[in-house]
Amino acid sequence: MLRQLQSCIQQVQRDMEKDRVRCIILSSVSKKVFSAGADLRERSTMTPIQASAYVSELRDTFQLLANLPIPLIASVEGVAVGGGLELALTADIIVAGSKSTFGLPETSLAIIPGAGGSVRLPRKIGMSRAKEMIFTAQKINATTAYEYGLVEHVVEEGHTLDKSIE
Repeated sequence: MLRQLQSCIQQVQRDMEKDRVRCIILSSVSKKVFSAGADLRERSTMTPIQASAYVSELRDTFQLLANLPIPLIASVEGVAVGGGLELALTADIIVAGSKSTFGLPETSLAIIPGAGGSVRLPRKIGMSRAKEMIFTAQKINATTAYEYGLVEHVVEEGHTLDKSIE
């Protein structure tokens, strides 16, 4: 998925030069999972050097996405946890389905969010709430995410893409 995301970013950069794209909407083909993040079992088989290289590549890719000079909207249906939440946090606007869930559960395994989540989350929802989510590995629902300021819109499940296009 990371390679495909990098390829998409490169294509968007080419299309921007030709004035063919003015906005990006990140969404999932799954109605139940926006993104559950990295496969922690796969990561546990990596050497420390491999894991460090992977996290660096992930962080750099997400930073490229966040730095695109056009609006980026995350259309979140279902679960956005771990790297999935970090991916959503690269967006300028997050639209959540009413049954969406957000969190950084890797922190319960003493894994620090490595793709910018520990920086972007406090910027989005404030230091105290971000610390609580990170320290406790707390997952929050769409309503709480809206109250925290994590998401800008909560819509009926199945309608996030419509709201994102709007």
